[in-house]
Amino acid sequence: RPGGGATFSPVVIARTGTSGAEVASESSSAERVAKTPPFRSGVTYVSVPVVVKDAKGRPVPDLTMSDFRIYEDDVEQKIDRLITMSAPFDVGLVVDTSASMRGELVDLHNGVLRFIERLRAEDRLLLISFDDRVFVQTELTPERARQRNAASQVWLGRGQGTRLYDAIDLVIARRVPAMADRKAIVLFTDGVDTRSRIADADSSQDLIAGSNVPVYVIQYDTRADDYSLPYGVRTQGLGIRDMVPRLMPEGAEDDSELFKRADSFLAAITDLSGGRRYRTFGVGHLNEAFAQITRDLAEQYTLWYYPTKQATDGGYRKLRVEVDKPDVQVRTRAGYRAASTLQTPAAPNATLPSGRERAVEHGDHARALRSSRSSTPISLPLLRPSPRAAERSPGSRPR
Repeated sequence: RPGGGATFSPVVIARTGTSGAEVASESSSAERVAKTPPFRSGVTYVSVPVVVKDAKGRPVPDLTMSDFRIYEDDVEQKIDRLITMSAPFDVGLVVDTSASMRGELVDLHNGVLRFIERLRAEDRLLLISFDDRVFVQTELTPERARQRNAASQVWLGRGQGTRLYDAIDLVIARRVPAMADRKAIVLFTDGVDTRSRIADADSSQDLIAGSNVPVYVIQYDTRADDYSLPYGVRTQGLGIRDMVPRLMPEGAEDDSELFKRADSFLAAITDLSGGRRYRTFGVGHLNEAFAQITRDLAEQYTLWYYPTKQATDGGYRKLRVEVDKPDVQVRTRAGYRAASTLQTPAAPNATLPSGRERAVEHGDHARALRSSRSSTPISLPLLRPSPRAAERSPGSRPR
C-alpha cells in the first residue's frame, strides 16, 4: 500500500432518476431506503466518510457541499452527494465473547447498554458476537427493546477458540451491504484470532479495504504481565489468569506472538478504513471509548463522487479532502485501491438471512479474496441452528 496509506475498493453503483448534486439528510427509515442510489455495473462511485472539527476539537456543523473539495491523485473531483450529520446512521457492533474476555464481560454489558442509550431514535444497530462460533444477536433495528434484548443475550463462550476474522467476514460481506450511507463497525476485542477457518488476517484487511465503512476498535488488554506465558499459567500477583487454554494458531509460539499479531492487525484495519482504535484497561476507559465513538459517528459527513478516472486497473488512488473553513481539522481516508475488475456488490437493501445464525466451518473466502477480485460477490455460507438450539432461553449457552 503506497506510503502506508489506507486503501479500499470503491463501491460500484450508479445514480438513476435524479440529476445534479444533492444533499441527503434522511429523517426516517423510509427516506433512508428511498434515497439510497440503485446499483448497476460499469460505473465506479466512491464514498468518503469525513469528520471535521475546529481548533478546539468541536464538531463543525451545517457544512454544505460547497464547503468541501475532494482530490483524487491531486485532481479535483465533482462531489455528487453529501450525507449530513443530521442523517441517521447504521452501526454494527461486533463483540468478542471468547474465554479470554471473561473478566471484561460485565463491563462490556454495561458499556453496550450505555452505547445503545446514546443512539438517536432513527439510528439502527446490528449486534454480532463471536467466540469459536459467530452469532447474529439482532439484525439492523432502530427498536430500543430489541437492541437491549440482543445485548442481554451476549454470553461468555465456553470454547477454546476465537474466530475474529470469520466474524469480520460475516459482518462486512453479508451485513454492511444492507447498511445506509452513514455507517460504521465497532469491534470490541483483544484482537487475538485462534480458530478462524473461512478468513485470515490478510483477507479480512482486503474485505475491510473494499467496504467503504469505517471500523472503530475498542481493544481490551487481556495479556498477562509476563505475556510470554500461555493461558492457565500462574503469574505473580495475578493468580490464575485463565484456566481455559488458548487454541494456538499455526505459527504462533506463545501469547507474546499472538498479541503482536493482534496489535498489528487492529492498527491496520483502523488505518485502512479511516476509523480509530481505543485501548481500554477498565470500565472507565470502556465507557469513554463507547462515548467517543458515538460522538464521532454523530459528527460524520459522507461524500460521494464519480471519479474522473474510471479505469479498473487495481491502482492506488490518493485522496485528499479540504474544507473551506478557517482553522479546521479534517479526518478521512488516505486513499483507496481501485478494483482490478468491476464488481457488482449486493444491493444495500437486499434481503439477508436473519435470526441467530452459526457460521459454517467450511469454505475458502481467504483464497478467493487473495486472488483477482471476481465480478460475483463473495458471501459467507451460514447454517441456521437446530430448532432445539433456537428454543434455548436467553440465559443458557449453546455447548
